Amino acid sequence: DLLDLSRVDAGRLRVEQEALLRRSRELEADTLTDPLTGLPNRRALDTELAMLVPTVHAAGEPLSLAVLDVDRFKVINDGHGHPVGDEVLRVIGRVLRDRCEECDRFARYGGDEFVLCLGAPLDQARATVAAVVASVAGHDWSEISPGLRVTIGWGIAELGPSDTPTSLFAAADRELLAAKRGRRHLTPVPAV
Repeated sequence: DLLDLSRVDAGRLRVEQEALLRRSRELEADTLTDPLTGLPNRRALDTELAMLVPTVHAAGEPLSLAVLDVDRFKVINDGHGHPVGDEVLRVIGRVLRDRCEECDRFARYGGDEFVLCLGAPLDQARATVAAVVASVAGHDWSEISPGLRVTIGWGIAELGPSDTPTSLFAAADRELLAAKRGRRHLTPVPAV
């Protein structure tokens, strides 16, 4: 009887340990995933870039990083409502999954910003990002809200010999800001 009880207790302990381990893995995945889009989040990308950049430097391989930002996202939220803004972000997440190859890394960096990390030289990476941006612009946004139009501004940089993850991101972000300033001078804010 005593031996049977200890086997039952040991079996119960194994089941509880497996459940705790499974829950621990779920919680860890939750800390690295954006709940709205299901994409990796900033923490996941920062962690990956910290490991990837030294590896790429050592191998002498190309790496380009693009920062994408939804144009006039506040106007979308204010004019169409926050649920529409949330759906815009989810659709962009799906476009990234559909348009980017498995080897590409991407994340929702925060708010209306997404980051794409491509193992490609700058010209090739620009073409990939341009295709993603065109897919977003060409999406039938009126299915979500009549009159809705969504475009993306972006900046891109290629990893240089002395770059760190921080300096690479900063270079792409500077290009994004310059591109947005240039476009906003030429294009009026759309009426909602």
